[in-house]
Amino acid sequence: MVRRLATTVAVCCTAGSLLGAAPAAQRADAADLKVVQMNPAPAAVGQKTLVRGFVTNAGRAAAPAFTVAVLLPAGVTPEGPYFPTNCAAAEATRTVTCTFRAGLRAQESATAQVPVRIDPGASGVLTGGTVTVSSPGDPNASTDTQPFEIRVTD
Repeated sequence: MVRRLATTVAVCCTAGSLLGAAPAAQRADAADLKVVQMNPAPAAVGQKTLVRGFVTNAGRAAAPAFTVAVLLPAGVTPEGPYFPTNCAAAEATRTVTCTFRAGLRAQESATAQVPVRIDPGASGVLTGGTVTVSSPGDPNASTDTQPFEIRVTD
């Protein structure tokens, strides 16, 4: 009887792992940050538009401190002020990085706002931009990065 119970438990737990079930300790009381894809409003050369790094906590617990990195496509230049005010632009990597303190509750959201100006000579649809959220212990890295594009108008 003990051997049959042990076999049943092993089959149950292995099947649960194969079906994608997370361990109970990971499901309960875990934050799961994810980036929601949002394209900025179209803008003409020389005009500004706003890139938003929209992050939600799809988990069951408050999130630890996290970072939002906005990689800008070629053809735009970041222009502050940014939100939150601790955002910093790195021209060499075309990245604006913003930090958020711990405490984003389950099912709530936070947004990094990065104003950009469309560069002279830019045209069409500017691609290659991404928004990435980084947080220790995030159980689902597949939702941590989303692309965006900026349409340049006449």
